[in-house]
Amino acid sequence: MGATACAAGLILTASREGDDFFTYALLVPGLCAMAGGTVCAGVMVFRCWTRIDRYARRVTSIKSTLDPGAAVALAFISVVNLFGAFIGLGRLPRELNQLAQALGLERTAPRDLGYLTAIMLLCSGIPVLGIMTAIVAALIFMPVLVCSCSSLSESIEATLNPVRPPEPAAPIV
Repeated sequence: MGATACAAGLILTASREGDDFFTYALLVPGLCAMAGGTVCAGVMVFRCWTRIDRYARRVTSIKSTLDPGAAVALAFISVVNLFGAFIGLGRLPRELNQLAQALGLERTAPRDLGYLTAIMLLCSGIPVLGIMTAIVAALIFMPVLVCSCSSLSESIEATLNPVRPPEPAAPIV
């Protein structure tokens, strides 16, 4: 929605020269929504990698995983993300699926969606065609990838750390 508001604000501001209403009514809230969405996606990717880091050694034979902070930095820092998205986003579904398979969960994350998203983000630098791939990657593939991986990581968390019922409190005397 933020990208749509920004696009509409740009078009309307350009068509009505000197009118700043659309800049403040559409562009600024649109940019804020896009920044907020990016921050939320970064938090969700960090939480997924944290769970992989925490539980992979207990469940599978994986010796070491990607540091959660490095995964987010590789995926979201400009210029670095041209290569880092393949590591931070591309490996995420595979690692989660290995962990879920080791736990016997039937649920999986879309296997190749991480690499497809990274490829589309890389192709966003191509003139003209890049705009279409960036829109598809940012508005369709990235939210599906992040939400499905986050949901699977929460299922893994629930399987390995079931919620204990609260202990009865001592009576107040």
